[in-house]
Amino acid sequence: MLAEQTLRSECQSVAWELAVVRVLSLGCLSLMGRYSEYSVRLARALEEAQLNGDLYSRFALPLSTSSYLVSLAADKPDESHRELDDKLAGWGRSEFDFPHYRQWFGKVETYLYENRFEEAWSLVSDTWKSLGRALLLQLQFQGLIARQIRARSAVALYASGDRQKRWLNEARSFVNYCTDSQIEVARGFSALIEAGLALCRENGKLAPPLLQSAEETFRDLGWTTYAMAASFRRGELVGGSTGRHLQEIAEKDAAGVGVMNLSRFSAMLIPGPFQLKL
Repeated sequence: MLAEQTLRSECQSVAWELAVVRVLSLGCLSLMGRYSEYSVRLARALEEAQLNGDLYSRFALPLSTSSYLVSLAADKPDESHRELDDKLAGWGRSEFDFPHYRQWFGKVETYLYENRFEEAWSLVSDTWKSLGRALLLQLQFQGLIARQIRARSAVALYASGDRQKRWLNEARSFVNYCTDSQIEVARGFSALIEAGLALCRENGKLAPPLLQSAEETFRDLGWTTYAMAASFRRGELVGGSTGRHLQEIAEKDAAGVGVMNLSRFSAMLIPGPFQLKL
């Protein structure tokens, strides 16, 4: 916020610099699940963009900072789809650029939220070459989260009853990729996918410690929604009073960030056959 305040009060002709600062600040709020604050600040930016005729901030800024998550947190996936589609249409560029990439990611995530796993995978598969041509897979963080949602889609398909070995191989490939990653969040992502893999292979006793490790990583990083989901999913597995306590922690987090349907939100972030009992 300090950078934005400084640009607005002390500088002139800095529309591009201001947009970059907003992408970073709003993107961080979205990642941390601070949806109420995110919504207020995005609305302010959109109002200003409307007055100034700033097409980037009107359309690319919401896409680039995952505004659709506000709708998913409110348990409104139809609104998420509309937000993503309308903003991309308004952006109006045909080449596959960063706003296109973020729209793709949001559509896949919304399909996962709706349990439309085949559509999620089809969109992943159909768009993967475009991600490569745009060099997005070579970017350290963007390449990581693109591969992560690919692995999530694969685990979700296997857990839904499509027992093709290829889905497990996809997930294992992501875990191997994370081994060489220098990004701290990769450890958390890897542990979540490994937990799903353990359950898919009916080796569920490995899953709770993996989920606990992931939760600790995400809490250290301030990623509340992922930490919340890991706690909730671990509670589902262990059951009893311990499981209930873990879910109460997650429910408190959910209330704090405004997630209305914790079960669906957690399943979107951490797919797998969590109905299995240890």
